[in-house]
Amino acid sequence: MSVGVQQRISRHVLEDPASGQVIDAGVGSCVRVSFRRHLGDSRWQVLDRPAHLVPIEENGHDFAFLVFGPEQPALGPVGSTLRLVRQRSGRPDSSEVRCLTVTVS
Repeated sequence: MSVGVQQRISRHVLEDPASGQVIDAGVGSCVRVSFRRHLGDSRWQVLDRPAHLVPIEENGHDFAFLVFGPEQPALGPVGSTLRLVRQRSGRPDSSEVRCLTVTVS
């Protein structure tokens, strides 16, 4: 006898998120962060990410991560900071930083 199990993958999509935004994501879900393109040559990059967020796509304006369990699951939901920075070409002193808190439940 064969039993089929179907599991839905939860997807969280953030477009131009504000710094300080909190994302509550379950283990096995996908978190996608998208930034709109501006005039001029600028690109976003991941400056810091928690170990339980595994990058699966990164192209300078769109990022996708697979969420794994926190390192200490016995402590309950864990929040960690995902830090992204936008660098403008030709203006190294001009950058924009967005810090997002990813809570794994």
